[in-house]
Amino acid sequence: MSFVDVVIDNKSDFTDAFYTYKYDGSVHKGDIVNVSFGRGKKLKTAFVVDVMEKLEKDIPSIKQIDSVRKDYRLSKEAIDTAVWMKKRYFTRYLDCISLFLPKLIKEKKIDGDVNAKININSDININLNAIKQINDEFLKQKSLTQEQENAFENIKSSFDNEKEIFLLDAKVSRDKLELYIHLVKENICRGKQSIILVPEMTMIDQLEREFKQIFIEQVAILHSGMGVRARRKVWEEIDSGEKNIIIGTRIAAFAPVHNLGLFIIDDEQDDSYYPEQTPKYDVVEVATKRASYYNATVLLGSTLPSIQSLYRAKSGIYKYLQLENQQYNQDNSIRHIVDMTDEIKNGNRTTISKMLYEKIAQSIVEGRQSVVIVNSLGYARTLICSACGKVKKCSKCDVPLKYYKAKDILKCSICGETEEFVDECDDCGAAIIPSNFAIEAVYEDIKRLFPQAKTAIMHSQVDSDLKEYSNIYKAFNKGDIDILVGTQVVTKGFNKDNVSVIGIVGIDAMLNVPDYRNNERVFRLIAKATEDVNDADVIIQTFLPSNTVILDAYNNDRESFLAEESDVRKKLDYPPYGIFVKVRIVASDSDYATKMLRQWKTFIKSNFVDVQDIGVYALNINSKQSGSREFNFKYNYVFKLKEEYKHRFISLASNYKDSVREQYSEGISFVEINPRDMWRK
Repeated sequence: MSFVDVVIDNKSDFTDAFYTYKYDGSVHKGDIVNVSFGRGKKLKTAFVVDVMEKLEKDIPSIKQIDSVRKDYRLSKEAIDTAVWMKKRYFTRYLDCISLFLPKLIKEKKIDGDVNAKININSDININLNAIKQINDEFLKQKSLTQEQENAFENIKSSFDNEKEIFLLDAKVSRDKLELYIHLVKENICRGKQSIILVPEMTMIDQLEREFKQIFIEQVAILHSGMGVRARRKVWEEIDSGEKNIIIGTRIAAFAPVHNLGLFIIDDEQDDSYYPEQTPKYDVVEVATKRASYYNATVLLGSTLPSIQSLYRAKSGIYKYLQLENQQYNQDNSIRHIVDMTDEIKNGNRTTISKMLYEKIAQSIVEGRQSVVIVNSLGYARTLICSACGKVKKCSKCDVPLKYYKAKDILKCSICGETEEFVDECDDCGAAIIPSNFAIEAVYEDIKRLFPQAKTAIMHSQVDSDLKEYSNIYKAFNKGDIDILVGTQVVTKGFNKDNVSVIGIVGIDAMLNVPDYRNNERVFRLIAKATEDVNDADVIIQTFLPSNTVILDAYNNDRESFLAEESDVRKKLDYPPYGIFVKVRIVASDSDYATKMLRQWKTFIKSNFVDVQDIGVYALNINSKQSGSREFNFKYNYVFKLKEEYKHRFISLASNYKDSVREQYSEGISFVEINPRDMWRK
């Protein structure tokens, strides 16, 4: 007789706990089982998180496991990491466990006949024939410079000794890729698997092409754009040890490896490594946790590391490696700052400056391409009355509504509330005028100014349609698009060899959002946009031409920017010197939410000193279902703690969150450390 703790496949915060069952047969940690749960007789899927020979105390009327599925078993490491993630990111067990399961496996009927080929042996070693599959002729073409060789030897030494986390700071993206290839080859020769992450699907193509030339059939590709069955097939190949090199976006971090030796995260600073949806996690932290289980090496690569990573390197948490590449020409682009106030004075009412217009026109004549970057969705960020000056705001959040002309709707960027566009002022009836133009307006101007040009628009809503995204990506890289207008996604993976003009429009809006990361995001956007260009003109349009962040980016002065920004953050105890915490409370009504908020504040201020309240944001929301309950009110409470309290806060707050859930049946609390968005849902 065995006793097991399981997590029930039930999407409710109120059943987010371990439930104990007994079983007469053989059962293992990571097994997927079928159990009777609650009052109903219908069986539920559950995941075994612990197996015990006996119980510390008797449980009356303990239920029996109905059956154990034979088609798939999660590894012990996957279960341990999922349990750790639940505590670290204040989320549900089920959400974390689901990350380690391909959708098709998770959704199999519990009584179905499954003829899966998935290996459930967690002690898989790479077949030594994998070494024979390496194409040494291609590998010889990837010879390393002395500087790369030094970095290679540094990282290689950790394969044999104590495992480390390396931060690779490279001036040129190509230098990173060549180093990755040699490290993966060394890792395979030691019988180990490798995971390589990139932030966007567009960045997979080059890596896939390069790695498959050398490692032939050993490369697996994983990203969210794949169909469910295709993803399952790849999952099987990795789980069985058939594929030893996994390249992909964020989801590849959860690939079913059993003998991991190297975990590479390229462009480690990218925001794409932090999901917007639950569960919200930090890929670097998850990679480090998984790597520690297998005693694997972690390598974080970047051409512009995050301030947090540089701080960790300085603190000795990461080992810092730099590839200077003396042949790198820092003046490979001609940069211009255009003061948009002068454009308005001269009668230009479009979103495109005179200089940007002339440079794009010249580019078309020469048969070259242009990229215009506008990192804001919609048509206009605000709508203002032409007579009384009233700004159209969300009735619930009291923030300006964004206008989406393509759909003719207004949308709140905080709560997501939408309403139909009406072109008259609610107060005086005068015409409403769009202001602070965004990507739709810029694209409209581009098409009007260059009617003969082949144009395309690329942003997150296009990104969600894999076919459209792929078509634009391929067409641009083939040279079939003259002008590409897009958000920051166009800075990643697109071929810039034929690009002669890069316009950066509406950059000021990013600086005006209340978030401590915005200076870093603006600098990085400009730096990333100009990366790997040859003789392109880079035109930065701004109403803030003397802003120090814009000037540092214009001068390509990374050292000044990092020094200034780090100094500001240190003085204000901003991350990485302190931590921001957001407690989000969703409840049935404002009274219930207020009680929960008051209790959270009492807990925080009784356990931690030097707590600095940043603010409380109250919000009425549309009904949000959770089981049979409806939640209509929300509080966002943001506060700041010293960095030294981070681990203690995680430990105490994780348990406290569970106790609050048990106490308040009409409310749910969510907790996030250093949220990527300080105020939104």
